Parts: sequence; structure tokens; C-alpha cells
Amino acid sequence: MIYGSSRLGMKSSNLSLLTPQPTTAAADSAWSYDSTLVGTKYYELSNHLGNVLTVFRDVVNSDAQSGYTVDVSSVADYSPFGVQLDGRTQSAESYRYGFNGMEADDEVSGEGNSYTAQFWEYSPRIARRWNQDPIVKPYKSPYSCFSDNPITFVDPRGDDEYFNHKGQYLGSDDAKTTTARLIKQSDWDAAVNAIPKDDNPFNNDSPKAALTAPKSKVINFQSLEAQEKVMQAMEAKTATDGKETKGRIVLDIVSATVYLEEDLKATRSENHVTGSDFTYKLDDPSTHYVDGSNFTKVILAGAHTHPQTPDKNYYGPSTPENAHDPRYVDTNSSQKSKTDEYVLDKGLYKATPEGTTEELDRGTTNISKSSLKTYSSTHPAP
Repeated sequence: MIYGSSRLGMKSSNLSLLTPQPTTAAADSAWSYDSTLVGTKYYELSNHLGNVLTVFRDVVNSDAQSGYTVDVSSVADYSPFGVQLDGRTQSAESYRYGFNGMEADDEVSGEGNSYTAQFWEYSPRIARRWNQDPIVKPYKSPYSCFSDNPITFVDPRGDDEYFNHKGQYLGSDDAKTTTARLIKQSDWDAAVNAIPKDDNPFNNDSPKAALTAPKSKVINFQSLEAQEKVMQAMEAKTATDGKETKGRIVLDIVSATVYLEEDLKATRSENHVTGSDFTYKLDDPSTHYVDGSNFTKVILAGAHTHPQTPDKNYYGPSTPENAHDPRYVDTNSSQKSKTDEYVLDKGLYKATPEGTTEELDRGTTNISKSSLKTYSSTHPAP
């Protein structure tokens, strides 16, 4: 391998070059040749996700006096989860690494269809790992990858996950535990910068637990029982006065907790509810706080109820057909805020920032955990 601060390429031996040497100082045009191995170094160009896009090698052209020219060995482009795109991928010879910088296992299911890394085997065609994540996180499938957001993230290695005080995902460490942790951005940056650069690029993606854990807090998520009490209280208020009730999922950076609470200062009506005022810092208008100038409680997602219609049916989440109906603004508000919006109508529905909706199992879905996951994906750290 060829390394700088990370892997730059690889070296093999398969070609021979005649290297020019002058015979006399006076006869610059007179040359003899020594045999030297070239064409043995392959250099890769990759993007911010580590995807190997282009590979070139050192070779000489037909005119010995012209020196070296770049010979492109392979080019590749990928779908978000790593499938090589037809018409945008070609290879004169196989290269060892590809999507996310992982090593290709072409003998398993064909070129570009299987990858291996330190803790997993991965299939880009189904966007799932073959083996279960050795560290189980209750809010994720054990086969999920890249936090379901391959545009922003490389796959966490099954360790503790870190979030800054804005709710943005930072990365993971080498701890074999299952927690999410809260840490100051400056402490995270210091930990990353303190990591020695060694010859294993997998060790350079994340800070060591010993450097970060002392300055971080384990994030506690509201229990399902406490969540249900808040939901029932909001629904009871709506059932009593026939007006929508507003709630929000909040990250409290002082106590390192995430929870659903009712917005008691919301402006309520029969077919609309407006949350109370939020604040933001002038240099960061996308992070909204609910505690004035203290800036310690970040809004991760919203929730609201719908009153009963004359036929006693509750409204559900919006669809493309009714998205502009004032009674169904769920997807519109979710897309504008780039956060999840939950609808509590004796069940549990979710509108996503992508404009989709889904019905969830209220008895098993912890919306505090899923809200942090979505928020960290749509509000990436710089």
C-alpha cells in the first residue's frame, strides 16, 4: 500500500520500462537504457465519502524523452448505496478498493457487488450488510448501513456515536458499547486532532473513546411510558376543546436528554396550530432553540394532534393529493423545517423531510431516538 495521512494507492510489479541515461556529457542526444520497473504504482482519487472514483498509474509514453504521462486504469461512479452505474464505470484492470474505500470481494457475486471492511461484509445491491452489526442499537436494524444516509455518512463501525450541541452527528469511537453521546464541537475536534496518524486508515476515521468519553455525556432518551403520557395528554386536550395541540421533541444539552413535550404557548385552532416563538443565533439560523437566549434546548422535531371530524374520524398525515389542504400541512411543515413531524391521532403517523408519510407502531416507536437520527442527517455538521 501507499499511504500519506490516509491510503493513496497501492503498488504492484507487472511492467518494465527502459530508463534513459546519457552516455557522455557532450552527446545529449546519445542514449543508452537501463531496465527499471514502472507501472507498479496505482494512485486513487476519492471523494469525501472515500469512494474511489479514478485510479491512474505511472507509465511512460512511446517517446522516452517526454517522460511520464498519466494512464487511467479505471473510473467509477456509484449510486448512493454503492452500486456501480452503467455507462459511468469502466476498468482496464481490476483495482482492489472501491465504494467507501472498502475492499472489493468480486469473487463473491461479481464485480462491484460485494465489499468487505473491518467489521462487516456489505452488498450495495440491497444496501445492507451481510452480517449483523456486532453492537446493537435499538433504533436501528442490525443490518442497516450509513445511518440510512449514504450521501452524508460513511457507515459507523458499531461503536458509540457522538453528537454536538446542535444535534449534529460527528462520528463514532472504538468503544464496544451502544450509547449515543453529547460532546462540545471543540472537544471533539481536539480529540480528532490528537489521534496519531498510523498506517491503518480505519483507525483514523474516529477518535478513541479514551479521548472523548471523559468530556462527553451519555444521551438519555425519554421512555416509551413517559412518551405515551405526553401523547395522551395532548390528545385529551384536543378532545376537550376541539383544537389542535402542538408538541416538540427537544434535545436538552445541559441534561443530555431528548424528550417529547407539549408546547403550552402554541396558538391553537380547529384546523391549525402554530408553535410558540423560537430563537436562533445570528451565525446559525438553522438551529432553533425553545429557551430564549439560553440556547440550551434544540428543537429536533414537531408533533401535533387533529380534532375529530363530524364523522368522528381523525385526520392522518398528508398525501400528495391533500398536501395543500390547510388541515393536512404535515409534509409541508416537515419539508420546510427539514425535521420529522408526528401526528397523534390515537395512533402515530410521521411526515418526513423527504415529503413521505408512514404509519408507525406507537407502542414500540421511540420518537426521541428517531427524531435525533433524522435531524442529524438533515442538519449535518460542517
